[in-house]
Amino acid sequence: GELEHHHVKRFYARTNKIQFSFQTAQHERRRRLLQKIAKHQGKLPNKGTNLSLSFAQSDPLPLTNPTTCYHMSTSSRYFEDITTWLADLEDDPAFTNFLPKLKTYFLQRILEITKNGWEFTDGDFASITFQHNRIYCHKVVHFNYTTYDMCCNQDSCNPRTHADIMVFSRDPNDRAAHPYWFARIIGIFHVNAIHSSLLSKSARPQKFDILYVQWFGRAREQKQYGLHVN
Repeated sequence: GELEHHHVKRFYARTNKIQFSFQTAQHERRRRLLQKIAKHQGKLPNKGTNLSLSFAQSDPLPLTNPTTCYHMSTSSRYFEDITTWLADLEDDPAFTNFLPKLKTYFLQRILEITKNGWEFTDGDFASITFQHNRIYCHKVVHFNYTTYDMCCNQDSCNPRTHADIMVFSRDPNDRAAHPYWFARIIGIFHVNAIHSSLLSKSARPQKFDILYVQWFGRAREQKQYGLHVN
C-alpha cells in the first residue's frame, strides 16, 4: 500500500549500498517467508475474515461471451475452508443460516424444484457436501445486458467499488409490485457440490456460482421512492 516504501527504506539501511536493489529484494523475500511461517504456526493476529479479494490479488477473467448472462472467474486460487470460514463469520448477521440457505438453493437446482416454500429435511441437507470442504472467492462478476437502444453492453460489479445492482422483479404479473429488485453484493464465490442420494443424477462434483447479496426493500414511509435494507 501507500506505506510500502517504509519497508524499502528500512531494508536499504541494512545493505552495503552496493547493488542495493538485489539486497533489498532479498530482505523482502525473507520478510515474506517469515510471515508465511508465522501464519502457518498460528502466530499472526487474526485480521478478520475477508469476503472479497483486494485489487492487488490477481483473479484473471478472460473475455466474456456476449451470449451469456454473466461471467465470473473459474479460478481455484483463493479459497476458504467452509467450516472455519463460517465459524469466523458467526457474529456476522449477513451470514446467519448461510449453509442451510446455500444447500436449499443447490437442492432446488439439482432436483429442478421450482415451487417456492419447499421444505427439505436434515437428511436432504446431509446429502450435499463440498469437494475438499472449500468455497472459492472471486474478485468481480460481469453482467451482459441490452440497452434501451438495443445495443449490447456489460457491467463489471464487485463488492468493493461497484456493489449495488438491480434485477427484474420475480412478480411480473403483480401490478402492485415494484418492477425491479435492488441488492448489494456481499461476496462472489463458487463451490463444487456433491449430491449423494437416491435422487442424485451424478456422483461427480457440480460447480455452482454464488452471488451472495443483501436485498433492499421499499421504504414504507415513502410511497413512491426510497429503499431500506431487509
